[in-house]
Amino acid sequence: AGDSAGEFSSADGGLEKYKTEFVDKFAAAVADAPDLTFAIVLEPDSLGNVITNQAIETCATATPIYEEGIAYAISALQFPNVALYVDAAHGGWLGWADNLPLAAAEFSKVLKLAQTFKEGATIRGFATDVSNFNPYIANPRANYTEWSPSYDEQHYALSLAPYLQNASVPHHFIIDVGRSGLQNSRDEWSDWCNVKAGYGERPTTDTGLEIVDSLVWVKPAGESDGACGPEIDGEGAPAAGEWWDLYAQQAVELANPPLAPTWW
Repeated sequence: AGDSAGEFSSADGGLEKYKTEFVDKFAAAVADAPDLTFAIVLEPDSLGNVITNQAIETCATATPIYEEGIAYAISALQFPNVALYVDAAHGGWLGWADNLPLAAAEFSKVLKLAQTFKEGATIRGFATDVSNFNPYIANPRANYTEWSPSYDEQHYALSLAPYLQNASVPHHFIIDVGRSGLQNSRDEWSDWCNVKAGYGERPTTDTGLEIVDSLVWVKPAGESDGACGPEIDGEGAPAAGEWWDLYAQQAVELANPPLAPTWW
């Protein structure tokens, strides 16, 4: 899905453009709507790649740029009507035993950096499973999760929270279940592109865990992950970010719990 690589290049003043052309303008729009309440998810996948891809030279080189950009965004979105959630990837990515302490350390580092931009800057917590397919509660757990303590997103939140708490980082979560209705539909946890999926639980604050604020739908179910993954009725997926009507229809048909018709 090379289409989703972003608009700014670090080699061409991308960090400053990110701050002034994206973050500042977005923050100004939020500031103009004090009568609304916002839950904002910051930069899906970004810090996940920072944490796990340091062996890749380009990722290691880009790390301080990503850290500063996200820290700046945190500092710019300090409004009383904003609940700010930094993306924390998902259980199949950062939820492994070796990655949990690394994740907490990185999140702590970025939050402390945000506080250099704005004293007292903080977040509500973290968003997980954005654009992915993991269930909130696995029933049954997939075979490929056998060695992971974070075999579903509930257990990922429970696994990560103590590390965050020890690092003095807020440890509340929202979890994207917009494509989590059809469990165990992929062969490998690493399958990520237009996986056969259905809508999951309806957005709710009734999560059964104090640390999980809400189950939400973040990724639009008809938005393509890229020109990859399985075909539907002989039709391949369009480029990343483009609407794929058959994929949206499939998400409705495979929703769990089922979606009731909206006509009378």
